[in-house]
Amino acid sequence: MERSSNMRQEVLIIIPAYNEVEGIRHVIDNVRVQIPYADILVINDGSNDSTGDEAAKEGVLVVNLSCNLGIGGAVQTGYQYAHKHGYRYAAQLDGDGQHNPCDFDRMLEELRSGSTDMIVGSRFMKKEGFQSTFSAESALICWQDC
Repeated sequence: MERSSNMRQEVLIIIPAYNEVEGIRHVIDNVRVQIPYADILVINDGSNDSTGDEAAKEGVLVVNLSCNLGIGGAVQTGYQYAHKHGYRYAAQLDGDGQHNPCDFDRMLEELRSGSTDMIVGSRFMKKEGFQSTFSAESALICWQDC
């Protein structure tokens, strides 16, 4: 995908994280490599470790929740942040690295084509192994008049 300088402040990657101090830097680095034009927001979901501090050292946006809200509350906080701060596109990638950001450009291109308003991605499409609830899946959302 062709990169443009105006994409910053247009695309936000939301990373909900709970006690992910050991891996958060790797997740942030992976997003920076795969989606270099995006802003990154880590939602530190009331971690008992230094997840929020480690993310802040990486120079990304961080929201530190005072208590653990769970994945739903953390993701909701991220999307509220995106909407409040005027991002046009927002996507969630898990803080433990289980979502691969390499397909993001393809999803963003699909949204920009105007044929859809929201994309939900799942690593469980093959229906093998553990089956998650809808709320634990990743989504890419387009705000306003995409």
